[in-house]
Amino acid sequence: MSKTIALIGNNIFYGLGLQKYIPDYELKNISSQHLERDFSKLLKGIDLVLVNSELASPEKTIDLIKSILENQTQVIYLAHNQDKLITQLYSIGCQGIVEQQRVEEQLSIAIKAVKSGGTYYSQGLFDNSQMILLGPLLELFKELDSTKQKLTPKEREIAEFYTEGLSLTDIMKELQISKSTINTHMESIRNKFQVNSNREIITKYQIGRLKSINV
Repeated sequence: MSKTIALIGNNIFYGLGLQKYIPDYELKNISSQHLERDFSKLLKGIDLVLVNSELASPEKTIDLIKSILENQTQVIYLAHNQDKLITQLYSIGCQGIVEQQRVEEQLSIAIKAVKSGGTYYSQGLFDNSQMILLGPLLELFKELDSTKQKLTPKEREIAEFYTEGLSLTDIMKELQISKSTINTHMESIRNKFQVNSNREIITKYQIGRLKSINV
């Protein structure tokens, strides 16, 4: 497991301040100027990135976090109170949000939670209306993620093709499988998603993809 964590931000002194809260990790600073380079190379050897809320505009920050997540790297966002990006961060699958004013007590806990495959969100950053809206949505995302993990690699491949608009005939040709084989796979996919029709599989996948859309 990597012992290096990256901090994306323009204030090197802020990074030096954070280092004392995570003594078990080496903190690698990445400035906004470095982001012009090959992103996958920047993240080599890094499995968790801290993003400072003061890095860039909200739009650029969201795009940056999406890129990090697309590179299969975990993200913890260091947020201010009333940060307008918080609800969007939920929707794109950001694993952690830590309140900057409480980073001393929360950062190491958040890192352990995220690196173990979980999530960590500073509840003090959310008002009641946000939690009412986000609570059921998060549970739905978790349910759909859990179901997708139950799919076999072949089932997942077929489901992805189908939700992208390919017909079953097209998928049979693409994967060089028989009609009986694809029907067996589709039945298994329907059972795992607890739906009665193939079209409902598309609906389930589209709901899951809300995580990658700004709302």
